[in-house]
Amino acid sequence: MAFPQTRPDGFMLSEDQALLDLDRCYEWLAGSYWASDRSRETMERSFQNSLVIGAYSPSGEQIGLARAVTDGVTFAWLADVYVDESARGRGIGTWMTGELVAALKANGLRRFMLGTRDAHGVYAKVGFTAPRVPQVLMELDERPTRPNGEDVDPAAFAGRS
Repeated sequence: MAFPQTRPDGFMLSEDQALLDLDRCYEWLAGSYWASDRSRETMERSFQNSLVIGAYSPSGEQIGLARAVTDGVTFAWLADVYVDESARGRGIGTWMTGELVAALKANGLRRFMLGTRDAHGVYAKVGFTAPRVPQVLMELDERPTRPNGEDVDPAAFAGRS
């Protein structure tokens, strides 16, 4: 992988899970719309079985995370991208997503998917689009937090392909 990475402003990305502030990660995810029903144990197990990168301020404080569920060769599901409110507006989410995708592409990976209700613009900046052929996609989603369609802006990908 191509980590650690440091921007000129001192922000850093690392895939070293020993650096993760698990208490903070759990607090972020427990407050999110997509992972509020996960236990701490479930979060930790999901991290152990995924590629997780942390974003860190110049002082070393963790300010974000992104997780890819992947075999590292053919497919990845991007999940749990989160930037602390104090660090938003600095391009951290786009940077994390772009670097995670680039690192996996360097291994030959060519298919990525994700789900979002409200961050389409972030992911579009690194190449994500609505599915070209949604009729070939299926799901089995039994989460209590599953979107119902009313909480998603159908125009979010309008005109993007």
